[in-house]
Amino acid sequence: MRELVSLVALVLLLSASPDCCDALRALRLRGGSDAMLDERLSSMKLSELQKELRAKGLSTKGLKAELIKRLQDSMHEPSKDVGIKRNAPDDPGEGNMQEEDTEGELPMKQPRTDRPCVQHSDEHQSTGTGEEPLIKVRQTNQAKIVIEREGDDGVVKVINGYDLKDRCRAAGFKFDAAERAWVIPIFALLHGMGVSSLDQIEHDDIMDYLQRIEVTEALASQPKEQEELEAEVDGDMVSLKGNTYAWKDKIRSAGFRWDSTRSCWRRPLDQVLLWLKSVRTGGADEEGDVEEHVIRAITEISQEELARASPAQVEQLQPYLKVDKEEVRIYNSYNLKDHLRQLGFRFNVQEKCWSSRLEDVKRLLPDEDLTLDAIMGVMPDDKQLVPQAPFLSINGTDVEVHNSYSMKDSLRSIGFRFDAARACWIRPVEEVLTLLELPDSSSITLELLTETSKRAVEGEIAQEKLAPHKSAAPSLKVEGDELAVYNCYEIREKLRAAGFRWNSEGAKWTRNLQDAMYALDASDLTVEKLLSLEATGEGREQGKEKASPHLSVVDGEVLVFNSYEVSRAPLLPPSQGLLQVKDKLRAIGFRWDSSRGVWSRPTVDTMSLLGVTEEEAISLDKLLAVDPLSQQAEQAQPTVEVVNEEVLVLNSYSAKEELKSLEFHFDSERRAWVKSVVEVKQMLGLEDQMDIDMNKLLAHAEKLRSQAKEGEQLEEGEHAQEQEQMEEGEGGGGAKPADRSPSPDVVDHTPGPLPPLLTDSY
Repeated sequence: MRELVSLVALVLLLSASPDCCDALRALRLRGGSDAMLDERLSSMKLSELQKELRAKGLSTKGLKAELIKRLQDSMHEPSKDVGIKRNAPDDPGEGNMQEEDTEGELPMKQPRTDRPCVQHSDEHQSTGTGEEPLIKVRQTNQAKIVIEREGDDGVVKVINGYDLKDRCRAAGFKFDAAERAWVIPIFALLHGMGVSSLDQIEHDDIMDYLQRIEVTEALASQPKEQEELEAEVDGDMVSLKGNTYAWKDKIRSAGFRWDSTRSCWRRPLDQVLLWLKSVRTGGADEEGDVEEHVIRAITEISQEELARASPAQVEQLQPYLKVDKEEVRIYNSYNLKDHLRQLGFRFNVQEKCWSSRLEDVKRLLPDEDLTLDAIMGVMPDDKQLVPQAPFLSINGTDVEVHNSYSMKDSLRSIGFRFDAARACWIRPVEEVLTLLELPDSSSITLELLTETSKRAVEGEIAQEKLAPHKSAAPSLKVEGDELAVYNCYEIREKLRAAGFRWNSEGAKWTRNLQDAMYALDASDLTVEKLLSLEATGEGREQGKEKASPHLSVVDGEVLVFNSYEVSRAPLLPPSQGLLQVKDKLRAIGFRWDSSRGVWSRPTVDTMSLLGVTEEEAISLDKLLAVDPLSQQAEQAQPTVEVVNEEVLVLNSYSAKEELKSLEFHFDSERRAWVKSVVEVKQMLGLEDQMDIDMNKLLAHAEKLRSQAKEGEQLEEGEHAQEQEQMEEGEGGGGAKPADRSPSPDVVDHTPGPLPPLLTDSY
């Protein structure tokens, strides 16, 4: 009968409680039995358990059984509640209404009448009245709601919502990669919540709505944005963006090609218009219809039909051959790449095709015309495709060894060097003939090179034969609108100072032709003239504007261009006149952005560094006048941050040994030493994570070091005592039975006081 009464009381209690969390609190405060509490916890959903743990400041990671155990322990031992302190309530019924406004912590839920309106609950939210927000929220990894209104329209964002991603997706939110947030229009959210106005809901209502959404296994495993494919006409090109991975084969069959610089698939607009007329989409008479018809063609028509284009387009979609001077090029040959590689073709990055020398291709086809069909006729079958063995060829004055990765060490040992432009190892023919002691180049073989390499390793060949002769002199060429310099490793620093930039694909240094011609004419266009201009300073005044560093403020960042030049800021002392701009920028906290070729730092940080209040006051001269030593000393101070249940120590190079002794581990991605909050609190004997600071960590590390040192001294003392006893025993003709070391079988392992001798010594 007593159990029946308890069960009825539990049902009435749960029906009167607003949610499961409040019910558990009320049940515990009213003295419910452990069995009833365990039964209620077992019946709760995973989201409800996570919500209860989050309200207590505990971790929400783990299986359901682990969450139940964690929640049971917290209810039996409320004093160990992680990260949250609250005074004992005067009335048990008001225990869940107490709230602590702890920065960085999730506040306990409070009554609706006391909660601030959602428009004021976030520091990023502006109501248009210019008033300060009522609650300042610290930037952490805790999920939060942001509402951005634009008249009658607007959006709702969920920031740091990784744990809610499945629920956000089920509720109709879309992930905005640029904003790093889940976004939904306000009207769509109101429709989903069943309310007519944003004024009727608050911050917690939106979060509760997301928590209540059921996420099925199929929805959780569904690829994000699987169905969306975007088409866009960009000038004279058509681009495909969005989720293109699922359609990549059909997109390639439709003639689109991947553009790695823009991260999208692209094809010329005129070709797309012709292609659309050949597929069954009704055609595209106007450019405004292109996007819709392209999406329909990619998603609705089979891959075979897409590739079956009009005759005008077959040439563009199928592989075709062109002969350019002394080179044979094959385009649209992705499916033939392995076969072409076996025939000695190499991929040309600039032309996006597979190419080979004309004489090598004619050697493959001695009695046939130079056509694509003829080349395909000598291609090996798929079953014969094997990694190609190294082969040797004579190209002009050089010996070339291709496919030579397996013997690169042997080639390097006999003076060959790798040419990135030709993708092979090379050495002049004359040097190779002298090395191998051969009369002509027709006798050079890979076997002789391998044998010579073995002899070189054993020291049987003179060093002057192995060492390559002085590399070819730098050469200068005009290529289109660029000036290119080859074989210029020894003068690379001078070229860089003259405004040239390294082109890794072409293995050359390049500069815009018009920029390089400010003091030269066509007859004087030589490497020696360029270097003499740089050495004498002739023409520097004309080129100074383009080579000098300059500063811009763009989108909240301070960007410094042309920072390789030597600093000439008027505010610098003479001793620092030779310090390069890039070194000064690195010393004062700027970071290099290789994608844009600039040094950057947030505008707010830069204004704070210079002590100015307006962006217009930022100048390059002021930046270069900052003392790097004082700035480095200021930045070198380690700082402690508590983020997402972890303790992060930043700028910690000077304290890395102490952090290692405290068993912190270094996170290279975040550039910080990391350890969990729970472990640090236990280590330091703290109850509140807000009490963790760098001084306590360093003091504890020093304490451990002192204890370890005392332990070492104790061990050294014990060792010295044993040595003295052994010496006394040997001097007296043998140790007494009482002084001898006992056998391990008869040692008394019962803990007890130290022996008198050690006690007196310490």
